[in-house]
Amino acid sequence: MKEIEYSENGKLIEKAGSVIKVLEKYAKTFQERNPNLYLFNCEMHLDEAIPHLHIDYIPVAHGYKKGIETRNSLTKAFQEMGFTKAVSRKQNKTVAWQERKRAYLTELCKEKGKTAGKGVGQTE
Repeated sequence: MKEIEYSENGKLIEKAGSVIKVLEKYAKTFQERNPNLYLFNCEMHLDEAIPHLHIDYIPVAHGYKKGIETRNSLTKAFQEMGFTKAVSRKQNKTVAWQERKRAYLTELCKEKGKTAGKGVGQTE
């Protein structure tokens, strides 16, 4: 993760200090919580109304019997991380992972005495 640059936006940083700490902790623990998602870039943006992270990762899966043993596969990466097979289009591994990350973010917010908004953990 890149070091956060506290620049001319001092008021935002002051008002959003606890949110920034939540996002820093989330970013620093991302790889540990998601061992099959290889984190290669993580940036915090303070240039918009709400501080947020842009996280780039590569899903990595192991144990293929033919060809290369380690491959890029989100489905199998989630499977290796313990997510069960899809029940429907709305109940699948990706949705389960998103729910887990939202729950973790909500927990981090509570630790800082903040309430997580409805947009917590949403992706663009």
